[in-house]
Amino acid sequence: MHEQLHTKEKRFVCSICDKAFAQISTLKFHLQTHTKEKPYVCDICNKEFSRKYTLTRHYDTHSGIRRYSCDICMKTFTQKESLDRHMKSLHILKKTYTCRLCSKSFIKQSLLQTHRLEHFACEECDKKFTKASDLKSHCLTHSRPYVCDVCNKTFPRDCDLKRHSQVHNKKKL
Repeated sequence: MHEQLHTKEKRFVCSICDKAFAQISTLKFHLQTHTKEKPYVCDICNKEFSRKYTLTRHYDTHSGIRRYSCDICMKTFTQKESLDRHMKSLHILKKTYTCRLCSKSFIKQSLLQTHRLEHFACEECDKKFTKASDLKSHCLTHSRPYVCDVCNKTFPRDCDLKRHSQVHNKKKL
């Protein structure tokens, strides 16, 4: 018997459709597809099942235990099939977060935020930003266009130069 499992010899044949199985238990379960037999019954709602495992899973609908949760919106479900249906109807078919710059859509806001970094990258150092204004301010750190006429020190912004100039003004006093 043990050797038959390894050799996959299918000696148990269905008398209705001639499908063959390696184990008698598998054939017995298969026969239920022809007879529509559902020997496992929920003692709460009387719903019938062909497999004990399916009945056990069904009990979650009565207990309120929600074992399955959506990774995108965190909604929870009592059955995997319900989660799968939820995913297909809400998240897989509908990409709800759209980039205003290129119209690319995403199923998670965090994925959109990561994507937005692609639009505003510094050509000097590859640092990335989510807004054009932040990139523009950053780029000034490379060019440093503001020069102190006292010591020739350079600054990325006018306000930085003004603050620095106070150092020289204090020395004069």
